Amino acid sequence: VERLKRLVGSTIAFWIGGFCTIFFRRPRMVAIEANGYRFRGRAMAVCMANGRYFGSGLGIAPGAIINDGVLNLVSVGRVSALTFLRYTGKLRKAEPVIHPEVHYVDVTQCRILSDTMDCPLELDGEVLGAAPLEVELLPGAVRFLVDADRAKAVCKALVSSSENSPKVNCCAHP
Repeated sequence: VERLKRLVGSTIAFWIGGFCTIFFRRPRMVAIEANGYRFRGRAMAVCMANGRYFGSGLGIAPGAIINDGVLNLVSVGRVSALTFLRYTGKLRKAEPVIHPEVHYVDVTQCRILSDTMDCPLELDGEVLGAAPLEVELLPGAVRFLVDADRAKAVCKALVSSSENSPKVNCCAHP
């Protein structure tokens, strides 16, 4: 995707990469253990997201809230390319896909195993390695130093946009 972005731009590159994945990648045998959720079977994709969108507007994790202290795990089992195409409109709008092979789970830790060595792991569209993978969310582990006025504005926006998330904790130091 990175090389393609230079030729055709980010949006088109992500969509081409997505369609190639849908039509040419075969489901991989995986085992997922995450906060009591267990899955063992063939999967087209397993995603963990902190925000609702990725891949240039693909709303893969409609329940994800960036500041709620959890990641949204999305597992997509054996779904055909035509089925994926049928749900593209819902994905563009970040609406949940109701399908027996699609599962959404909020997690703070996750382990993904594969029986094969060719189960690629990607971060933001770039292949970083292969399974196994273990993830543990550490809320508040990353701190940012920003201008106090800018921090207040950002915190105000976060608090007003997180009515369902009482865990917002913003402070600004001059």
